[in-house]
Amino acid sequence: MNDSRRKEPHRAEGDVNLSARRKAWAARHVDAETRAMLDEDARYFLHQSLSTPCLAAVRKAEGIWIEDMAGRRYMDFHGNNVHHIGYGHPRLIAAIKRQMDELPFAPRRFTAEPAIALARKLVALAPKPLGKVLFATGGSDAIEIALKLARVATGRFKTVSFWDAFHGAGFGASSVGGESLFRAGGIGPLLPGSEHVAPFACYRCPYGYPSRDGKPILEQCRMVCADFVRYVLDKEGDVAAVIAEPVRAVPYLPPPGFWQAVRQACDAAGALLIFDEIPNGLGKTGRMFTAEHFDVVPDILVLGKALGGGILPIAAVIARPELDVAGHIALGHYTHEKNPVTCRAALTTASTSSRTARPRRRPSTRRKRCSIAPSKKG
Repeated sequence: MNDSRRKEPHRAEGDVNLSARRKAWAARHVDAETRAMLDEDARYFLHQSLSTPCLAAVRKAEGIWIEDMAGRRYMDFHGNNVHHIGYGHPRLIAAIKRQMDELPFAPRRFTAEPAIALARKLVALAPKPLGKVLFATGGSDAIEIALKLARVATGRFKTVSFWDAFHGAGFGASSVGGESLFRAGGIGPLLPGSEHVAPFACYRCPYGYPSRDGKPILEQCRMVCADFVRYVLDKEGDVAAVIAEPVRAVPYLPPPGFWQAVRQACDAAGALLIFDEIPNGLGKTGRMFTAEHFDVVPDILVLGKALGGGILPIAAVIARPELDVAGHIALGHYTHEKNPVTCRAALTTASTSSRTARPRRRPSTRRKRCSIAPSKKG
């Protein structure tokens, strides 16, 4: 039953396709065939924010372009962060077709060459010492694998993450995420222990400090955004992990030294650092992994979206070998975890992306590894 008193999620979070100008444009430009498809879409799909109503119908996606039913071509600057190598990359399509002919599926408890090759490739590309992987069918699932692993490895259940962040649509991913569209409106209660702090955002700083041309004035703010992460870790005392996008997908860049400070705070508190590189990893920022820009290595790194080349859904978790401590439980164990076709797509995408990314920057300093022994407070 609808509750008229229920607070609606904040409408500013994303495009809800309700403006009068958009409706007027649609009335002038949407052809009869597209209108029929949009009506059918509205008829058969459950409606949800950010997906309904649809803008138009796509009949072709190639390179950086999408084309609608009327033949209009649009340069797609968004692409839902899946088209790092372009839509319909010919090398990717050819690899998928070959794999479908050779081996279309591998049942559970069986491995296959494409899965091993993909794991080997990701470990070779990832910042050291990351060296163990698991695959999932989507980024939200991979985030929840990372959360489970952090709990098992530390013996704790709490997390610290940022308001305004997006980490996926599952209950665990929504809990550590910070967008009300995925948390409010009758969805809760969510995971206990999901603590949030205001994010780094030097332009319109949520902590109230001024900026200069959108850049921080560190002598004034003294990077309070990083200090507050440390403050919460100190006060809670038993946090399993800090989970964050190293570059916010809004986008916002962190102030200089931010991630070094958070890394040190995690080490001091015995918490793991999880980087969600689902939207920005795989070469999108010019380096293969966003973390490489900041000379910081997380304990767990999560990839998704573009990993399947914009054709097939697949995600990956890459962790420090010392975190391989959950052999007694199922962290994911998805039906298509080691699907040869999706793994081949990801291997081809990773190989293609690595050819254009700049060489890896080695961290300038070595850090002391934190213990992963279970917390007495957990």
